[in-house]
Amino acid sequence: WLWFNIALIVILLYYRVVFFMSIKVRFFASLSDMVGESEMELEFVEGLTVLDVWAKTSPDDLLPSGSLFAINHNYSEPEDVLKDGDEIAFFPPLTGGWVSEN
Repeated sequence: WLWFNIALIVILLYYRVVFFMSIKVRFFASLSDMVGESEMELEFVEGLTVLDVWAKTSPDDLLPSGSLFAINHNYSEPEDVLKDGDEIAFFPPLTGGWVSEN
């Protein structure tokens, strides 16, 4: 039984390392209010996109139109796929600014 238990532990550790990944998710301004947190760790299976992260972290709220995303401090698209160790940030739509009359 000892060898069986050791083999089972090795198999479980293998699948944990191979198939599950971890990312850091950060929410800014009004989006952190919607989610109820400013940051969290999320475990996922390979193939998760930016929009999938939003759906997992805020299933009852639609992502506001015009929101911006960044993966590892680089702006990204909603369809971009995440990798293990990535940090994703969600920014609410930008407003305000100044328009030249020229």
